[in-house]
Amino acid sequence: MKFPSIDDFNNTLSDINKYIHKTPIVSSSSLNKIYNSNIFFKLELFQKTGSFKTRGAINKLLKLSDLERDKGIITISAGNHAQAISWACSQFNIKSKIGLLTKCLILKLILSLSILISNILTFTISPFLISDSIVEQVSSFQLRSDT
Repeated sequence: MKFPSIDDFNNTLSDINKYIHKTPIVSSSSLNKIYNSNIFFKLELFQKTGSFKTRGAINKLLKLSDLERDKGIITISAGNHAQAISWACSQFNIKSKIGLLTKCLILKLILSLSILISNILTFTISPFLISDSIVEQVSSFQLRSDT
């Protein structure tokens, strides 16, 4: 695997920049004093969908070919990744299926569904519930053109 260069990083940032928020970086004087260091925090909770996953979702979708976009996206998630993929697909009108784990935490499911529902209403995603068994998860995926 090739480690990304600073040019790769800058090119990716340039590609995704118009889709994401510029999130703040803050420091904590208390922690800096305790650890005798300069500690910084990137506040990705202010990102669209509330996490850094938005960056990766947008980046991946930008790299898809037209044929891949036409086929749609399918993923398994119970939280941040589901929200990011759902939102990113809505930016490009790409159909997506989001597998939601049936035994996921209720709060996480509710948070995910708030974004998923808004994208269901725009007809960009088709969510479905799947069991927690890895074998069942993998074997239950089928992206069909009729849905």
